[in-house]
Amino acid sequence: MTEPSSLIPITDEQAKALQEALKTFRGLGDFVQKALGSVPEDLVGLLGGDWLKVRRTENMVRMMHRAKERLDRSRLHHPDRVVSSKH
Repeated sequence: MTEPSSLIPITDEQAKALQEALKTFRGLGDFVQKALGSVPEDLVGLLGGDWLKVRRTENMVRMMHRAKERLDRSRLHHPDRVVSSKH
């Protein structure tokens, strides 16, 4: 029993046509990417990405404010200069 040379029998002409079609699709993909520019990223931002970035920033500001209040209550104005009493 002989093994087939490929899983799908295809002629040389069909293989060449398939290669040209793939080149065309690659070129089309490049064209679409250039034509759309940043639209996909802009849509993601519009649909929630920007909102999430703003919320993260607001949360960071709240955390920094709370940390400063704790330091002020502890009267630690330079926490990096605090030396342990254990020597």
